[in-house]
Amino acid sequence: MDSLGYFGKWFPTEHKKYTAIIAMMYVGVVTTVLGVLFEIALRGLAMIGLFGGPAGVRRTMDVLTFFSGLNTLVTLALLVIMIYLLYKTRALAYLLKMFLGYFVVDLLLILIAEIFNGTVAAILCILGIIATIYVNRKRWHYISQYRRYIYYVILSWLVSALCTAAVVGHIVYSMTQLMFGMTRGGYGTFIGYAVLLVLVWMIPVFCQHYIYRREERLGTSFYQAFRLMCTVPMTALFFIFGISSLASIGTLSGENMFTSFNFDDTGDNQANHQNDENAMSTQNVNGVNEKYCPHCGRPVAADAAFCSHCGKPVHTCPQCHQPVDPSAKFCPSCGAPLQVLQAQYGHLTNRTAVQQEEKVVQPESRPAVHPVVMPQREKKEVPLKAQLQEHRNLFIALACVLVVAIAGGIWYAHEQKALPAQGSTVSSQLVKTADSELSLNGVYLDQSWDEAKDGLGRELSTSDSKDGAVHHKFTDMDVVVKDDKVIMLTSSSPAAQSKRGIHQGSSLDDVVNAYGDDYQASEYGAQIHYEYTFKTDDGKQGILRFAVSKNSQTVEYISVRLADEKTDGAKQAFLAYHKAISNHDLQDAFQMLTGEFQNSVGGYDGYAPGYANTLSSDVSNLRKIASGSDKTTFSFTLKARDRIPGSAKVKVQYFNGQVTMVKDGNTWKISDMSAKKTGEHVE
Repeated sequence: MDSLGYFGKWFPTEHKKYTAIIAMMYVGVVTTVLGVLFEIALRGLAMIGLFGGPAGVRRTMDVLTFFSGLNTLVTLALLVIMIYLLYKTRALAYLLKMFLGYFVVDLLLILIAEIFNGTVAAILCILGIIATIYVNRKRWHYISQYRRYIYYVILSWLVSALCTAAVVGHIVYSMTQLMFGMTRGGYGTFIGYAVLLVLVWMIPVFCQHYIYRREERLGTSFYQAFRLMCTVPMTALFFIFGISSLASIGTLSGENMFTSFNFDDTGDNQANHQNDENAMSTQNVNGVNEKYCPHCGRPVAADAAFCSHCGKPVHTCPQCHQPVDPSAKFCPSCGAPLQVLQAQYGHLTNRTAVQQEEKVVQPESRPAVHPVVMPQREKKEVPLKAQLQEHRNLFIALACVLVVAIAGGIWYAHEQKALPAQGSTVSSQLVKTADSELSLNGVYLDQSWDEAKDGLGRELSTSDSKDGAVHHKFTDMDVVVKDDKVIMLTSSSPAAQSKRGIHQGSSLDDVVNAYGDDYQASEYGAQIHYEYTFKTDDGKQGILRFAVSKNSQTVEYISVRLADEKTDGAKQAFLAYHKAISNHDLQDAFQMLTGEFQNSVGGYDGYAPGYANTLSSDVSNLRKIASGSDKTTFSFTLKARDRIPGSAKVKVQYFNGQVTMVKDGNTWKISDMSAKKTGEHVE
């Protein structure tokens, strides 16, 4: 069994190892794609009401939750396997250092964006990237012989982008053809689109499949191919965007990060040990081609003037460019005289002239510092405790970052939670009457705008309307202000709550339990609007509306507004008329007609028989068409259910019509009404 434990035991040959990682990638992407498509399909079917009512929707959501949980478990299992492979191939610590660097850079950029305006922040960011590229220009030699892995990633991105553009373009073109009736669609067409989308998601995996199989044909071991695929492209990106590499901080410094990681490592301790015994390992070849510090024996860059590990100066022979002792007269590697070096560092040689004369007589007796003879060559498999000790600084830094992130998250959550509480506290202190019922998060109707905006947070946008009102958009709600007073509130997220705790996502039962059944309900498309009426301090009428989805029976938005006395009065009168008909209070309904309209229908005796078999008369989509001083015209949709005489069946009829309401004293009455049948069926 090799150093990767059970993975090496389960997949003993190189071909099986490559096949295993490819199969894992396919399993991961297929489960993810199927999960997304399944969720979209179920939500779409639920929206069109295929599952019946709320109970059916809940059962569907339960199935979706189970499938999503299963998909999450598969994804987590694959993630654990990938992390395990990175750890066993000794690439995890290196990538963690890199991600820590990116995290620090993100924090720095966020800080810059908060301090400076957009242009200055962008310029500083660009300058940081330019400086990073300049500083890291001499570090490309670490990955130069593995640049094919960079080409792999670039080509994968290019192929994925081109294929995605082609597929999306084809789908958009086909949908355009369908919309204009140039072609006919069907379930087969949409299934074809789904298959194309699956292929788009699969393209990156196809590219990875090809890359791994190519590396297998080239004779690269799986461990090294996996290790290099995960590290080389990330390193190349870090050479460009890793601004943290400019710092000289131990763990984050570029010199420490890149010199402490050996790209030539096979990723397998057992293979490295066998190569050591054969005396011609990749590590040995790398040792011949690189320089090592004569003081601590650690590798240093070819152009380094100082050792990045011990900090001592590194002096090289002018002939063979190997590190030498500045006090020596001859190079221990090639034997070349070091007069130039001695003259350059004469202040060092004067102190040891006697020792140098003795060494010149017998230079061969001086132990040569040969770069191939390295302490690292003796390295065996390092115990876990020693590995943790070696990277203790990294773990300490990660722990500090984690603590700071958790503390920041707790602080942010506390601040966000405190905002609504502060708003409601202010509201309750300033308003002791029913005004607070006409509120969202403590902002209430008729409140001063200067007072209301303090607790709303960051404003996203502002727009003006023709009537002089100003629309302010915030994260959790929209606020309409006129004459420096709040005249309307509309929720835009579940964080916006009414005084009694109702928010987007609350059920209809929650609404009725909190506010009772004294509401006015009207249908608007796929919603039913439940409206409650309250009075403000100065006697104005305000309306609290809960827009409830017909399918899910949950609140989709909440609005609070001042009532338009004329429009809302006429509207409520018309709705009350049809409610009286549904309740068979025909005498009350007849009194809601003007005298002229009563005469036109033949009086009560001619009016009442027309509703003898009516079971219900429901109005929806009531919209204002025209309005005058004492006259308002609405369009409406009517659903009438009538019992068929002599039968248990019910005839359902649909109408589109118009009604004109006029004000008679203090009440609104119907002066004219017409409707056209649009459909019918029998239940």
